[in-house]
Amino acid sequence: MTLPREGKGSVSEHGRGDDGSDLVYPVFSRRSGGLSIGVNLYPDRKTCNFVCPYCEVFPFSGSRRFETLTLKRELDRYFAARADIRAARAEMDAETGANDRAWFPVRDICVSGNGEPTLSPHFGEALAVCAEARRTWLGGPDGGTDLVLITNSTGFSQPGITALLARMVHDERLVIWAKLDGADPDWFAIMSGSQIDFASTVASIESFARREPIVIQTMLCRVGDFEPNPRRMKRYADLLAGMLSRGAHIREVHLYTKARPDPGDRCAPLGDARMLELAGVVSVGVGVPVRVFGESGEIPE
Repeated sequence: MTLPREGKGSVSEHGRGDDGSDLVYPVFSRRSGGLSIGVNLYPDRKTCNFVCPYCEVFPFSGSRRFETLTLKRELDRYFAARADIRAARAEMDAETGANDRAWFPVRDICVSGNGEPTLSPHFGEALAVCAEARRTWLGGPDGGTDLVLITNSTGFSQPGITALLARMVHDERLVIWAKLDGADPDWFAIMSGSQIDFASTVASIESFARREPIVIQTMLCRVGDFEPNPRRMKRYADLLAGMLSRGAHIREVHLYTKARPDPGDRCAPLGDARMLELAGVVSVGVGVPVRVFGESGEIPE
């Protein structure tokens, strides 16, 4: 685990150590708009109930196991190193009269990693450790750094998970980025690579969002001969509009395309113009902010 090199960040690099085993990994995130501190609950193997064709996590096997105390130590070590470097640079600037404009603030601590976080038996403990680290080093929920969960949304069907998430939303202002890759069963099956029921997934997302706010995240890319088009995006917009009309609290919609390699080399990103075209269909159909992310970052509308 190392601090990112100042000014060298790339949204295409989300490495978790040479063998995928890092528990804490700093990355430059398109959607966070800067430095994101990733937290990985699966250092020993990829663990997910989806097989998304665009997933950048290549299958691997490692000997390291996740331990909550190790996560705490690694977060503390990372933030202590940042603090030491920041103090040293400030002292140097005071002596030289320079102004350190290259230092990147931490935008969020993000629980994601090599799979679906809600499947981990350590999920609740990990969220608590991340919240504690944010209070210790970054000022807590009011310090300007988000606590983010990236999830494929299947955990919303489990009462224990939803109760935990609701508590974290209330106590720690957890921001939940909930995947919804598609507007119908066929589209969803292509993008998830699974047999998980589409209607049940949508219903569980909506049920949770009627109680707590979420961000909807949707990948738009080519998979073989499949590609999103305006007609499909109209169905997607109608789906979200229906959820909103029934009381779902959707803070934002994130439409993003592929930015990193995928194991099967089956997928290709969409260009910025195409992304904006598809996003325009959604913006017309829903009354919440729609943010659009191309390969290299957020695309201004």
